[in-house]
Amino acid sequence: MSGTLKYFKREFLSMIKTKNIKVMRDTQEAGYLFYRNCIVKVSDETIETISYDDAELSIWKGQVIDREYKECDHHKSEYRTFIWNISGQNQEKYKAFQTVIGYLLHSFKTNANNKAIIFNDEVVSENPNGRSGKGLFWNALKQMKKVQSLDGKTFDFKKSFPYQSVSTDCQVLVFDDVKKNFDFESLFSVITEGITIEYKGKDSIKLDVTESPKIIITTNYTIKGDSASFNARKYEVEMSSHYSDKYTPIDEFGHQLFNDWDDEEWARFDRYMIECYRIYLKLGLIDMPTVNLQYRKLLDDISIELFNFFEGIEIGTYHFTKNLFDRFLEMYPEKRKFTTQNKVTSSFKKYGEFKGYEVKSAKSGGITKVALIKHEEENIDINEDEPF
Repeated sequence: MSGTLKYFKREFLSMIKTKNIKVMRDTQEAGYLFYRNCIVKVSDETIETISYDDAELSIWKGQVIDREYKECDHHKSEYRTFIWNISGQNQEKYKAFQTVIGYLLHSFKTNANNKAIIFNDEVVSENPNGRSGKGLFWNALKQMKKVQSLDGKTFDFKKSFPYQSVSTDCQVLVFDDVKKNFDFESLFSVITEGITIEYKGKDSIKLDVTESPKIIITTNYTIKGDSASFNARKYEVEMSSHYSDKYTPIDEFGHQLFNDWDDEEWARFDRYMIECYRIYLKLGLIDMPTVNLQYRKLLDDISIELFNFFEGIEIGTYHFTKNLFDRFLEMYPEKRKFTTQNKVTSSFKKYGEFKGYEVKSAKSGGITKVALIKHEEENIDINEDEPF
């Protein structure tokens, strides 16, 4: 039969009797992790173990974690130290990181509470190169859940079968190291409705939002889009600059995380991750404090050259937009091919809003002029740029 594929077509398979199998799944109030020796049930207040002999529902074999669970103290876990460091050793941010871990471990979701977790860097650089620990973060989830990654630099939503490497039992899908101007809007339907997986030469498989994987995006840039639709579908995480290409987790711990652990360290890791799971079920996904996120978004939007140019603009004075454009090109002549007068004017407004100024606009002799005003100022300086 394996050599005669016609027997596996729908018209033949429909003659076989079906059997409904009830599978143990995470609920809104509780989650389950399956180890070789027991099931760990996590709720907002308790962590308890269940014998497989007492399990009334079925369990997917592929979801069993290939080690034994052992109760222990998690406070000396190396991974706990790693999370403390990437949170900038800030207590509020550290707690938010714990809820992110719990959120990604918890498979229960609806279209109302499902968000993509977006990781980028706290450090501001013209040539960002990562190395802040984003990969180690999602690889920790891989030790407990079915995680698959897609190469963010080459991924294209418009290509045929973009998700053909994704299995139907994937629980966390990572778009790793996505390029600048990643089309996040194309993920809207995946986040709120579910994912459709198409394999070449086979029927497509539609997984609704309750069965589809949770989404992680890692990037050295920022994800554009600040409308209500974007904000409802994303949760942004800013990695501290504790780790870099000059100081890695290997330098700190003296060995690789995960690969060089003994049984005791694995036990501490499991217990710590489960504690994060419990904290998420108790608190939900709490707000993540950020340091430079909005600043990096502005630089990615208007460019660091325009930002630096506006830093030298006099506040409380009207400037003709044409003069701003000409003066910018005098300072950065290499940007002539990439900059228009409208770009400079719109960036001027974005810069002013970011800095907390009131942006005023007026016309003089048919020519537009703009000014940045501190909110406490009542009157604007009457000085004006000459139009030409």
